[in-house]
Amino acid sequence: HCIRFNDRSTSCQFCAIGQSLAAGKTIARKRPQQLAEVAKAAVELDGVKHMVMTTGTPQTPDRGAAIL
Repeated sequence: HCIRFNDRSTSCQFCAIGQSLAAGKTIARKRPQQLAEVAKAAVELDGVKHMVMTTGTPQTPDRGAAIL
């Protein structure tokens, strides 16, 4: 989970990672194949041309760079 999420003084004010996880609307780690499947569907079904993908900041020495 994101190291900034529980501290409202440092967390992104628009972040909903915790709420999405708690509600069962997302999973903590997505595989590249899952992201590709969703991106492909967004383009084919909805004509999406731009997408923004964000991440939390895990408490690892590289702050998640290895996963990206």
